[in-house]
Amino acid sequence: MPEHASTVIEKDYNIGTINEVILTVIWSLSDRTVLIPMLLKCDLAKRAIGWLAQASMLAEKSRRSLISIIHNIARHDDGADELNKYDAVIIIKRYQNSKIETSDSRILVITMALALVSTPEQLKRDKKGMNSVFNQLLQLIMDASKTDRYRSDGLHVSEPLCILVKMFVVEERSLDYILYHAETEPPSDISSTIDLFVTIFIDFSHALKSTDRLEQFTLIAVLNILWSISFQNNYQQELIKNEKFLDTLKIFIENNDLENMIEQYKPRSMEGIHQATQGILHNLNLNDNEITGNNNISKHQNLSINALPVNTIKELNSKPWIMISYCHDNNEFCSEIYDLLSTCKDDFSIWIDRTHCQGAGDLWESIANGMEQSNVILCLLS
Repeated sequence: MPEHASTVIEKDYNIGTINEVILTVIWSLSDRTVLIPMLLKCDLAKRAIGWLAQASMLAEKSRRSLISIIHNIARHDDGADELNKYDAVIIIKRYQNSKIETSDSRILVITMALALVSTPEQLKRDKKGMNSVFNQLLQLIMDASKTDRYRSDGLHVSEPLCILVKMFVVEERSLDYILYHAETEPPSDISSTIDLFVTIFIDFSHALKSTDRLEQFTLIAVLNILWSISFQNNYQQELIKNEKFLDTLKIFIENNDLENMIEQYKPRSMEGIHQATQGILHNLNLNDNEITGNNNISKHQNLSINALPVNTIKELNSKPWIMISYCHDNNEFCSEIYDLLSTCKDDFSIWIDRTHCQGAGDLWESIANGMEQSNVILCLLS
């Protein structure tokens, strides 16, 4: 195979059975995200981009593995960074625009790969055809969730979930589309879609007790999605009235030491399990004691949703607010400061982006509101 776009080959070129088998093996290996750093040492990202640059000249069977290999590499942040050294966005778009792929599943993989290597700014600018992509992503999640292995069209349910996590943060309206307007079979609505994500959370809530990296990654992804949903006032009630969700969340918190857990890999676009769980509790106006103690919301309490407290910054002026501003490279140190300050939550409240910001569309507005309402701004400089 040629290296990075170094040679032009004839149209419908067949690379031969042996090379096709080798590419299939690479495809299989790269599906294991944990192996990506090792594969990058073999210059796989550079070579894969070079192969894809000429893929339109290859016979269908010979190019079949290429976009999936690119997609698998991009699922790891190090892989996405390495791909972008070789103009991944430009080359993937060129391949996408060639219209050489006619299968919906292959076209979707191209779009997923493009989303993973694109910056938030690039994704905001390139919205053409995204509604159709969202339809396919949700359909893929629905179909995969019905199978024992949580796979459909060769993709694991975590793969479309990962794309949605990134898109929900980049563009808040994408969440509205998925919940209200997505076209699927059978038809979906806000209740059925949220219930779908809740069901996936329930099915993978045991993941921290196992050694399966894919299960844990799925748990991280779906918790981030539920966290995004919990930011929106008009969606919160769907979570609050879902008894299965609250009961499972209670058991999940009770059975896992979330503060001291050691996670497997997660991409930059996601927060960890502890942060996502705490964010959900905060947005739903619950805390660890409420949900795990005698005051948790359950079917035995018959508590009206309207009776739940809605604690916004403006409504909690009885306690002073401290805003924490920090560099995400120092996330671990910030967590130590946050945890220490949280021991005094009866004396003051804490504003931090991980519990108050999720939609990129309102990010700076949320930060500005936090600065305006806070009595003290604690800046961690590095």
